[in-house]
Amino acid sequence: MADARKRPPGEALVELRRRLSLLSPRDPGRTEIVARAAEAYGISVWTMYRALREFNRPKSVRRSDHGASRVAPQPQMERYAEIVAALKRVGVPVTVHEPDIYLSVPLDAHVQLGNQRIRAKPPSMSIS
Repeated sequence: MADARKRPPGEALVELRRRLSLLSPRDPGRTEIVARAAEAYGISVWTMYRALREFNRPKSVRRSDHGASRVAPQPQMERYAEIVAALKRVGVPVTVHEPDIYLSVPLDAHVQLGNQRIRAKPPSMSIS
């Protein structure tokens, strides 16, 4: 039985997809092409079809930590402070960076010309 994590390389999937696109969807040669490719990589035909299906699947638009606070909890911040203090005690130069970062959450942006209101889109990473 093939390793469950084994996948063909991306270049092979691109080439396989190109070869399959030259044939009609119901061409019996498609099955043969996929079977030969699966055999070449030591995986099942179903694993090859799954790899083809998942190869260009769009990724989630949301971050994996969506909805979770991005601020470190108090105990973790205290631990960081202890590490910085210990490094300074032994003479290691320490610089703690605190950048000013603007999260782009545009509110209502527009230009008002007399009684005419023109909608606008604020540039990314700007102050709303």
